[in-house]
Amino acid sequence: MADITKQISEGQKKWSQGVDLTSTDGVNDYINFKILKYGHYKLLNNDPWEQYKEDFADFTEAIFKTYNCIATYNLRTLLRYQGVWVNKRVTITQSLYNTLCEEDQTE
Repeated sequence: MADITKQISEGQKKWSQGVDLTSTDGVNDYINFKILKYGHYKLLNNDPWEQYKEDFADFTEAIFKTYNCIATYNLRTLLRYQGVWVNKRVTITQSLYNTLCEEDQTE
């Protein structure tokens, strides 16, 4: 538990200014960090949707598509488990981007 808390603390320092969207390794690390953080804090209700929109505001569908498909799959799965409606009838990248574009959370 202390190890995860330490990883989250280090990640928050590293990503406090956001992520360089042109860096493949940086984006993959950022997505994996957010999965770790969301999973650790087990956000519920509107919190994970709002946090996701804030954390990934600068991402486009093309950016999601460019990077690690396992990380984007895990992100979508975690969001769904935490109560965020993420469409499974479209591609993972499209569903993550569509969720970012929502004005109000889909129930």
